[in-house]
Amino acid sequence: FKDRVVDCGGLVAYGLAAGAGFATAENLQYALLNGVAVTYVRMYLSIPLHCCTGLIIGIHLGYRKFLGQHCFCLVALIMPIFVHGTYDFLLMVPKSAGGLEYRVLLLPVILM
Repeated sequence: FKDRVVDCGGLVAYGLAAGAGFATAENLQYALLNGVAVTYVRMYLSIPLHCCTGLIIGIHLGYRKFLGQHCFCLVALIMPIFVHGTYDFLLMVPKSAGGLEYRVLLLPVILM
């Protein structure tokens, strides 16, 4: 196989494209199952999240390929899994269990 990535920006762009493509496919699935109103909310929350996690993976792969840092693929997946898991947790906390308080307390974790 030929190596088609010639610079680190290519991996970042591929990661962004993969995240945006997955978010689009997932958003279409939610639109078909739950209606169009859900799609507008997810457009502002879910699509940027998936693009950011794709960028994180692309950056880690760029470090590995072009800087020669020996990071395992597991390391490139731990941070996006943590970010996405935190996002999912905040959405699933019921309001009756103090959901707003949990969201405010975990806001710095999301911003990291």
